[in-house]
Amino acid sequence: MSNHFFTDEYYEQAKELHQRLPKYGANGHKWVHGLKAMIKRYGGDSILDYGCGKGTLKAAYDGICGSLPFYRYEPCIEPIVDERQPCDIVMCTHVLEHIEPHLLDDVIHDIARLTKKACFISVSYSYDSHKKLSDGRDSNLVVLKPEEWHNRLTSITDMKSIMVERRVFRTGVIDPIDVYFDVDFDVILEA
Repeated sequence: MSNHFFTDEYYEQAKELHQRLPKYGANGHKWVHGLKAMIKRYGGDSILDYGCGKGTLKAAYDGICGSLPFYRYEPCIEPIVDERQPCDIVMCTHVLEHIEPHLLDDVIHDIARLTKKACFISVSYSYDSHKKLSDGRDSNLVVLKPEEWHNRLTSITDMKSIMVERRVFRTGVIDPIDVYFDVDFDVILEA
């Protein structure tokens, strides 16, 4: 199963974690109002949920306002879903911190390649000790400070960033601010 986004060893551990923890990868639905705000702000005709986990964002979107084609990518849950294609809006919530450090830039490049208008990214910048891989490592493999995430994303993608406040974004209003950090780093990258 190895490719340039994960190794065979890590793939097996990530797959096992998804199986062992039913709620792991099942929080995408919490971002549906933010997705609606992204569509309102940027327009567009397609959505990609990159690292969609158990697919709850698509289910919530279909239930509320599902009029645009919605594609998913999740390589660590079987059956594997790979509907990647360039889309106007890309959602990538709590994915990048779970990427093997030596492959992180490849994944960021892939996300940028698939983003036609804007991409919302949310990453944790702390360890999550109750979610361990089978080898004992924390599931958050990449833990960077918020400014390090920001610099990494913008330098690699050459995209413009807008910081957003999560509490506002989850209500469906994109409210750019200077910098707001709670537990996670949230950013919109504009193509």
